[in-house]
Amino acid sequence: MTLTLQHVLIFSVALFAAGAAGACVRRNALMMLISIQVMLSASVVAMAGFARWNLLPEGNAAIFFMIAIIAVQAAVGLALLVATFSRCGTMHADEMRLLKD
Repeated sequence: MTLTLQHVLIFSVALFAAGAAGACVRRNALMMLISIQVMLSASVVAMAGFARWNLLPEGNAAIFFMIAIIAVQAAVGLALLVATFSRCGTMHADEMRLLKD
């Protein structure tokens, strides 16, 4: 069985849907951040599938750039969560809205 573009896109949509469901359902900020990372990884999978299907070498460079951006976003997000946790003492998104004061 060969891996076609349709297989890659179906996997990417399933991965994105799982991440979106996790981001909507979870109230823990760390789990929401992980779910957003899963959604971004789904976009990288879709882009890799399109780059392979079109035989574009530029796609690999763009994918590498996207992975670097995702890593930076994860580092900044975790730093913000650590700072928020040290100030609030909680990771629940419902209780973080009290930071407005």
